[in-house]
Parts: sequence; C-alpha cells; structure tokens
Amino acid sequence: MRLVARLLAALLALGASLGASAAHAGKPSAPARSVADVEHALAATHAELPPTTRHALATTLVEVARAHDFDAVLGWAIIEHESHWRADAVGRDGQDIGLAQIRYTSDAACQGGRESEPCRARRLALLDPTANIEAMGRAISAWKDLCTRLTGKAPDAAQILAGYGGYSRPSRQIYCGRQRSRSKAGSVWRDLPTPKAVREVVALRDGMLARLERERPARGKPTPGKPTPAKPGKPTPRAVGTSTERGPGKPTLRVSQQKPLARRAAP
Repeated sequence: MRLVARLLAALLALGASLGASAAHAGKPSAPARSVADVEHALAATHAELPPTTRHALATTLVEVARAHDFDAVLGWAIIEHESHWRADAVGRDGQDIGLAQIRYTSDAACQGGRESEPCRARRLALLDPTANIEAMGRAISAWKDLCTRLTGKAPDAAQILAGYGGYSRPSRQIYCGRQRSRSKAGSVWRDLPTPKAVREVVALRDGMLARLERERPARGKPTPGKPTPAKPGKPTPRAVGTSTERGPGKPTLRVSQQKPLARRAAP
C-alpha cells in the first residue's frame, strides 16, 4: 500500500507540474453554487452547528470550489460522507485527518517519516477546517486534471471521486474508475464498476441538490438581525481541533466511525 500511495503521489505531482487544467484555462465547467446553498445544506443536516459556524464553513467551501472549479455541493457531500463535518475526526489508522479525511502521510512533508517535525506539523494543520477544505480542493483539481490527461476524457463526478478516493492502481493501468488496455489500434479505456463509497457520495450530492431545488421557493431571504452566538466551548471553524484551542500538547481527536471513501493523497 505504501508503494501505491507513493506512485499516486508522484502522479499527482506530475499532473500539477504540467500546468493548469483545461477547465481552468477556459470557462468554469462546474455549476456555481451560492454560499446560501451550502449554508442551507449544512442547516438541514447539522442544526447543531451555530449559524456563524455554518456560514464560515459554507463561505470557505464555496470560495475553494470556485477557485478549483468543482461543485461545492459535491464538496459538501464528500465531507458529509467522510466526517459528518467533524473537524477533529481522525481515521481508524490515524492517517486520515479532519473534515475531508485527508491522508496526511502521503504529503511530501512526511517523506522523512510520520514522526518527523514537518509531518506532525502537516497533520496538525489539517485539523484546521479552512486548510482541510483547501487540501480537498487541490486534490479534486489535481485528479480532475490528471484523469483528463490520462484518459483523454473529462471525468464525471464518480470518476473524479474514484481518483480522489485512492481507487487507482497504476500497476493495472486503472485510473479514475477506468482501465486502459493496449492493442494494435492503440489504447482502449473501459469503465469499471463504481465503488460503493463513491456511489454513496454521489447519492448524497444528488439528494441534497434535489432538496435545495425543492426547498428553494420556501427559503426566501434570510431574516435580518444578529447571528446566533456560538455556544460556550464550540470554537469558530478555524479553531476547531487545533492545538491552540486545546492548549499545549496533542489535541484530542475523535475517531471517525464512517467507512471512508478510501485512502487519498493530499497533493
């Protein structure tokens, strides 16, 4: 698994070094979602989050989605599936961190080992919701670009998620939910069955899009007034799960009970 992770990390680095994707060079291809859309999705599924926190998270996700040209509601679905929006979630093996469960050990900072100072710093950084969402955005963008370059076809959401989720197998010529075989006529790509976790994320996205559309007429404009203050002990998104919040020493992390999308590298 370590060799696979290194190969995938190298491929992501290669994809990033080749330049911006075609989507970035031209008009954005992903649907533009508003902060209100994502905020409504969070309110519908996580009423326990203070309004100020939901607004901050929604704003960050929409900005990152626009910067990396992906659907913010897809980003919402990834985080909902991976951590249920718990910024201090950690995977069972201790390597998948934060909202989007980014695998910090695949980062270049960890080439010197998991206990090296740069690697530990990377792990702590990913507990910050903004940094974690940005890492998710970079990974989605890198995989979308790499999928297009490798297969010659712009990937759909499921194919991007297959790459992001770590389902590629370079030794078997499997990338982004597709497998390449070679013949005298050249390379031929065939679609593979969609992994269950990928189907679950797509279903979450589709369900929320349907709900947003269904509830849009009733949403109207937000009522003017002061936002509801956060309850004591519930920090703002940028502080959740960080060492500064919990004082000196290691932060207390909650182990995620959700079966992860898979193992993904953070470019």
